[in-house]
Formats: sequence, structure tokens, C-alpha cells
Amino acid sequence: MKGQTDDDYTLERLCEKYPQIPRSIVLKADLINRGINFTPDLNRITKDGLPDTVRGFKCHHDVSDDIDMASLPWSFYLQDDTYIKMIMDLDSPYTIRLEPEGSFTLCRREEPIEEVFFPPKPHWYNKTLSNGEPLTSVLFEVGPCHVVGIVPLDYCEYFKGEEQCRYCDWNPTFEMAKAAGYRTQVAMNTDLLVEAFEIAYGGPYPGGDHAHIVVAGALLNRTKELDLYLQPLEAIRKSPAGKDERFLCGTQVLDPEDAVRAKEAGFCNATWNIETWDRRIFESMCPGKARAVGYDRWRELLLSGVEIFGIGHLSTNFVLGPEIVIPEGFKSQEEGIESNLEGFEWCLQNGIFPFYQLWRCSPGSVYMDMDLPPAPTEYYLKLSYEHHKLVEKYQFFSITPPRNRASCYKCGIFYLSYDYGRLLDIEEGPRWFEW
Repeated sequence: MKGQTDDDYTLERLCEKYPQIPRSIVLKADLINRGINFTPDLNRITKDGLPDTVRGFKCHHDVSDDIDMASLPWSFYLQDDTYIKMIMDLDSPYTIRLEPEGSFTLCRREEPIEEVFFPPKPHWYNKTLSNGEPLTSVLFEVGPCHVVGIVPLDYCEYFKGEEQCRYCDWNPTFEMAKAAGYRTQVAMNTDLLVEAFEIAYGGPYPGGDHAHIVVAGALLNRTKELDLYLQPLEAIRKSPAGKDERFLCGTQVLDPEDAVRAKEAGFCNATWNIETWDRRIFESMCPGKARAVGYDRWRELLLSGVEIFGIGHLSTNFVLGPEIVIPEGFKSQEEGIESNLEGFEWCLQNGIFPFYQLWRCSPGSVYMDMDLPPAPTEYYLKLSYEHHKLVEKYQFFSITPPRNRASCYKCGIFYLSYDYGRLLDIEEGPRWFEW
């Protein structure tokens, strides 16, 4: 399926075609899909800005020796508080320009769109641990919501047998982080993690606005994988800074006995990502998960997980986009939309929150090597709006207040679901500001 070109849709045309979708959401979807082109102005962002730490799913389409990726901003936000991941793509029509008075303007080609802003760097980002390593070797900020990501194991075993999820860049990203000095060891040192957490959240510093994310690469033995999560969690929760904090379990899907262990150890939320709803595409996109767990078993364990963690406290991610561009994928947008909406509704009917990531072809992934076209921005807009209508239909956001959720609009820089609730829902919108 052919991807969009620069002239297929301008921002104005998309806004005219989808007047029911807030303009900032249309812009965010297009910015995630097309990325930001590099200009030297990006290197002139204030030293207090939150930098990229070469962590998680990078999603930069272009990684160049001429660009210090780790010095680039992690994200930026629009005037209405819509937060967006900074993604480099040297073919993008979008740039961020420094104005003479010191502000920054998002532009499409040479046309100004609006002023943009950058989250501040947290107080602990330039501090070091007792062994001389930076705190960012064990913690990374996921957004200006005082929430961090913790990676107990920076290695996915599926890569060993070339069974990794085809969109995934986990192991190559670790090598980038290590080269940039942000990560030193594959396995986390628990003592250093507790030390870092005390520096970041001890004393007068605020705790997270929602659950901290504990996520790692996958192991074939999922019980052993959970064990790697429990050791740092239990140590943090025994520390003064961590005893009242909330944590999300980002393992693969767990068998019931392990899910109970995770809940009893202190994980209040879990996300077990099925990635795509169609069985055939699941087996193609996620060959390791398909072999080690299986599509039907994954769904069964999601249902048992809700009974353990509770309605509203279990989620699963959908990676939207590949299903309509890979050779074995759907032949039309309509087929892709129908499949994903079926999955979204099944989740909501069963007390599971289906969130989604707008796909970017990442360096180090199998899909990057296949030179796939992007999915059209319009596809993401159609799906995301229908997702929002389903969330409203099942009144899912009324189940939990924002602070008790797994993420928020400030750190949801890859997806749109919380932006819809915040900007459109007359009840949900004000709840974000109860903080």
C-alpha cells in the first residue's frame, strides 16, 4: 500500500476533512508520522530543557553521525498543552525555528504554525551516583509528570533467535544509549536504583503524578522475567522515597500465579501488549510472542489479568500502522480499521484499556530493513477518533481518576487517547486539572 506524500494532505486539509477532531490532535498525529527535520536551531534549546536519553523506542527515522541525538529534546508541547515526541526525519516538511526574541516556532516548510515549548529538565538529571555514573543510567524521565521509566533488563531474548517483534528496536537502542553514556549495564544494579530514586524523589521533591513504568526486554521464561522486575520494585518500595509511589508492570503477559505475585509485590497497574488484533498479522509481526505464548493464550491471560489487577488497571498496546503497509497486511485502510476497532471494543467490554502507539519505522528494526512506506496520517486520525468514541461509549475514563492511571497526556507523547479525553470530554477534561 502506497504511503502518503508531502502533498497528499496539508494540515489545513486534514482539519477541514475532520472538523470533529481538535486541530492539535491532527497536528500531533502528522508530526509523529512525519517527524521533525533537523536544523541547528534544535541545538540552541535552553540547557534546562529535557534531553533525549536514547531510551525506550527511539522511533527516529534518521540517525546521523552529524547529529548528536542525545542532545536533542525528548519532546515538545503546543499552546494547548498537547505533548509530542521529538522524532528526527530528514524528509519531514516540519521544522522548529528559533525566533530572534528567543521563542521557538513550529513551521511547515517556511510557513509558521505556532509557538512550541519544551519540558524542563528535572532537578536530578545532571546528578551522579556514588559510583560516578549519571542518574540517567538507571532512571529516565518519561514526561513532566514527575514519572520515570525503570529498565531492569536492557535486553530482549527474542532478538537472539531473530524472533523479535518486527517493529521493535529494543536491543539496538541499548547500544545507542550505551554509546551515548546514558546506560552502562544490561542488567540494573538495584542498590544504585534505590540511590537514584532517593535523589529524585526524596526530601522536598514531588512524587509521580501516576504510576512509574517498569519495563524491560522480554525473556522466553516469563516467570524469570517477572523475577527481574520484582527485585528492584521491592527494594524501591522499602525506601522512604518509594514507599508511597505507584508502579506499572510492563512485562509480557503473565500467567495468573505470576500476575498475583506482581500485584502482591506492589504493582498497581500492568500493561501486556498484544500489539495487533488480527491473528495472522500477530504471528507475522510478533513471531517470538506467537511461538512462546500464542495469540489465543495472550487473550486468555489478558482476561485473567483483569480479575487480578482490576478493571481500569490493565492495559494492552496496539502498534497501529504496519498492518496496512506490510506485504502480508490488509489491502485497504477500511480492513485495518475494522480489525483494530474489533480489538479495541473487545478490550473495553472486558475491562481492559486499549491504548495505541502511532508506528514509526525505527533504525534497528526488521521493518526498517524492509524499507516500508509510512501509514497515512489520515488512517491514524480515523482510528484514533473511533477509539475515542468507544472509550466514551463504555465510559471507561470514569472508572479511574487521572492520577490512578498508567499514564497521562503529558507523557503520552506517542499516542492520542488522553488528548481526546482532555480536549473533548466535558467531564474528563476538567479532571486532568484536579492535580
